[in-house]
Amino acid sequence: MNYRRNFFQVTAAFNIVPVENNQSVAKPTELYIYTTPETPLLIECFYVQLWCEVEGTRESASLVANKSCRDQGTALELDIIRGQIQAGGDISLSSVSSDLYTTLDRLQFKSATRNNNRHRALQEFYVLHLELVAVLEGGGEEVLVAEVCSSPLISRGRAPAHFKTKDVEE
Repeated sequence: MNYRRNFFQVTAAFNIVPVENNQSVAKPTELYIYTTPETPLLIECFYVQLWCEVEGTRESASLVANKSCRDQGTALELDIIRGQIQAGGDISLSSVSSDLYTTLDRLQFKSATRNNNRHRALQEFYVLHLELVAVLEGGGEEVLVAEVCSSPLISRGRAPAHFKTKDVEE
């Protein structure tokens, strides 16, 4: 559960394991992807993109990206948030500035999930999708490489302390 006005962040990193020897590649120089069995295409760069949907639908839910805590009015409402990244990152070292991981920070849900346990209607949930995308050289074609989804999330319109927890006594 998340209070809608609270900020959250997503930090991402990935590694590439070659098929031949099953060892991790720290900073590969040339990477290829096969969109068809006979044609390898050179990857120019990678980026991650974050987007949100209402669970069980393809209805997108907007996220708000805030530029700085000191700048008023710098929030951008976005359907997709992107950050460039390279292979070989380690999230445990994310305090060190690097292009081997990316952090999408100062994010908020634009609106709270519907219901908030106040009506008999079903509770609505948000699901965050983080996708790794490869940009191909010579035209900029984009290929989805991997995707991970969050567990269903509830975004409250008020502080969570406002809502009483229901104790079940038997």
